Amino acid sequence: MTARLQAVPDTEDVEETTSELVLLAAPALADLLGISTGRIYQMRHDGLLPPVIKIGTLIRWDRADIYAWLDSMKES
Repeated sequence: MTARLQAVPDTEDVEETTSELVLLAAPALADLLGISTGRIYQMRHDGLLPPVIKIGTLIRWDRADIYAWLDSMKES
């Protein structure tokens, strides 16, 4: 068995262009917003939350979408 070595670029030469996708389930989103999970589902039904990402039967929210949505609600 031989080991394969892979060259790793020097971090000073690499520009960070990717962002980490973080998906939130309803309980995590409820904790983040300080409301109940039931209220999360009601807000989704009423169209008050950003669109979900469906993975099979699971629904998740993109954390970046949630933060952008919260930023859009700030009062001037």
